[in-house]
Amino acid sequence: MKRTGPGRRMAAAALVGLSVVVAACSGSGAPEPGPPALGGTAIPLSVGQSKSDFRATIETSIGGQTQTLLFDTGSTGLSVFTASVPSSVAAMTGPSFQEAFAGGVLLSGVIISTPLEVAGIATSGPVFIRLVQSATCDSGVPDCAAKDGLEAFASSIGVDGIFGAGLWSVDSAFSPLVQLSSGVPSSIAVTWSGSVGAVTLDPVLATAPVANLQMPAASPATLANGANAWNNLAVPICWQIGSASASCTATALDTGASAMSFPIGFPGGPTTNVKEFPSGQRITGAVSDDSAPFYEFTTGKKLGTDLATVIPGQSNVDSGLQFFDEFIVVFSLTSGSVLLYPSN
Repeated sequence: MKRTGPGRRMAAAALVGLSVVVAACSGSGAPEPGPPALGGTAIPLSVGQSKSDFRATIETSIGGQTQTLLFDTGSTGLSVFTASVPSSVAAMTGPSFQEAFAGGVLLSGVIISTPLEVAGIATSGPVFIRLVQSATCDSGVPDCAAKDGLEAFASSIGVDGIFGAGLWSVDSAFSPLVQLSSGVPSSIAVTWSGSVGAVTLDPVLATAPVANLQMPAASPATLANGANAWNNLAVPICWQIGSASASCTATALDTGASAMSFPIGFPGGPTTNVKEFPSGQRITGAVSDDSAPFYEFTTGKKLGTDLATVIPGQSNVDSGLQFFDEFIVVFSLTSGSVLLYPSN
């Protein structure tokens, strides 16, 4: 969710102009089937849409108090607003931090260490958490989403913080998914369908993937618990927009952004800050510049499905949450491979 690679968050849209999310629905009144069961340990995600945003959330519990957090593979470690934890936790002290997010939002507070639960599963011990105590704007963006302070900002975005599920570490903070009492998983799958999603630890898939990608190693290359660390913000994918030449570039596999996004001037894309691609442009993704596409869609205006955007200052392509509707995305913590399977 910040501005550059590991240690900087990629989900540029996740903290800008959000409002309270309502669950997406099929309109038929019938229960939605949700994503396929993959074996292993499945942790539920809720996928919702507001007027201007589309995102997945996950529930945690700190000190017996429940938090609903943005599920974000574009960042790592937990950032939780002070008002969302018990007073005993809110009173804890530790090293200070300040994080700069896209849109000019600055979040500040202290780094604490406390046990927690993820969907009822306890961590193996205390987990480092960024306890957010204030929200302000960068001096260059005085009218940012945090201009009225933390309480107003927290209310406007409709979540209690950010669940960073990225596969690297920043200042000893890293994803709670690899700190659970069940042990470090060998792989993690993420997918969603309708308003129901799941993150599955140690999934079992019997079919062949439609694509096999490779994450570069993160720096440092291991997490504090000895697990391998990977940079899922720099997965090489060859993208082609319309009839322009394909460009093989680092791609952030990022659930924290509503829409797929490209840098200004990406071959075939907008050359100015128009915010959105026009409808009707064909976009494909391939493993290499001479292989058949594994992903293809035509741009439209529907969040989470076919909307493609332009982010000023962005260098990588960002998959957005829609990528995780198209595929079951399996991240291997042992080899660093990313296996893509059809979601239905």
